[in-house]
Amino acid sequence: MIRIQVYIRLYAGKMTKEEWLKRPLQLEQRMKIKIILSGIIISTLLTSCHTAKTHDYYSGFVVDEAGNAISGVSVCEDLFIENNTLTDENGYFKFKRTENWIPNLIFSKAGFKTDTISMVWLMHGEKEMYSSIVTTDSSSIVLHPQAKNEIDTGTVSLQWKHLEGNWVLTDYIDNILKYKTIAKYRSNPLALNTWAFRVDKDSLFSTGLLYGFNIASHATTQNNNDTLALIETFGEPFILSYNKKTDKIKATNTKNPHEKYTYRRATGKLNEILSDTPFDCYQMENSMYDFLVNHLLVGSYEPVSDYKNIQTLIIQKRGIVKGFKNFDRYHVHTYFGTLHPYNDEDIIAFGSSESEDNGEIYSWKFSDETLTLTQMYTRDGGDSFHNGKTTYTFAIITE
Repeated sequence: MIRIQVYIRLYAGKMTKEEWLKRPLQLEQRMKIKIILSGIIISTLLTSCHTAKTHDYYSGFVVDEAGNAISGVSVCEDLFIENNTLTDENGYFKFKRTENWIPNLIFSKAGFKTDTISMVWLMHGEKEMYSSIVTTDSSSIVLHPQAKNEIDTGTVSLQWKHLEGNWVLTDYIDNILKYKTIAKYRSNPLALNTWAFRVDKDSLFSTGLLYGFNIASHATTQNNNDTLALIETFGEPFILSYNKKTDKIKATNTKNPHEKYTYRRATGKLNEILSDTPFDCYQMENSMYDFLVNHLLVGSYEPVSDYKNIQTLIIQKRGIVKGFKNFDRYHVHTYFGTLHPYNDEDIIAFGSSESEDNGEIYSWKFSDETLTLTQMYTRDGGDSFHNGKTTYTFAIITE
């Protein structure tokens, strides 16, 4: 079992560990929550112990099946797709690795099957092996031609302008707004990398709770359905197809066709956010925070019992709270990134602007016309939070 102390988010391609530690702390982080992920095996390993074995850059040649050089091949890291390059006229590529990481590399070009090459793996479960791409300067990667009727990410061009715009996963965002809970729907597999995407010219840009990607989109038309692309989330492949009659996009798991999800066009304030925010997970988290909090929690609540130090609870915009003990600030956990020690509960952290060390964490739950807050605690000095027995129930004040 691998046990990793995590200090940076998996998707934080633009943040170093030092930058992450220096960033402004949220209330839940001020309470010195340490995040530990246990038992997670990932193909991209931290490399602090392996720098002597590997280069700090990638290099090699890309050729076709006949050994001819292929120029203009896109080469990028799978976790940090903004770190990329193109092969030159000799099929050669060379670019610097993201510091302290050895992600897999994705090779793509129109007319060829997209290929993902592992940079590190375990031999017989023990000996670490590295791709020659990070150990030599003469590695060769062979790309195979794509069949005409084959769907492949990053290889086909968009021909239907009516698909351009922003699309959102209804099974994620609409359910959150309807049922007033974030934690339950963040486990949707497509929410991790494609809770929203934008079709723009010949590309599809996605954003998720952990990471996003950019692929060329659209392939075929069949029975009133346009097939956009094949996307993959943690080993599960989904085909995105547009239905002209319903004006919806369906995501179907190719391994389990009964697993289907739906995308709709983004409208209103949500469409404004997606249009104005770069499809970067960290920036999208900041933009979506106010949208989610305003729709879910901002409002006034009357206590149903005579609680000590609690009056009418007023949750305002911009993290301001009134009427709850001596707290005047709050932060809601939106489940972006990897900071999740709360056992899939919806979380609000209360704090005081006068003291950064004192604060309390509560799970929140709506039922009918009430809001219930349950205080959470860690057990035996652990890193995971659990609901306690202290609860406060409020009636929603409607205007």
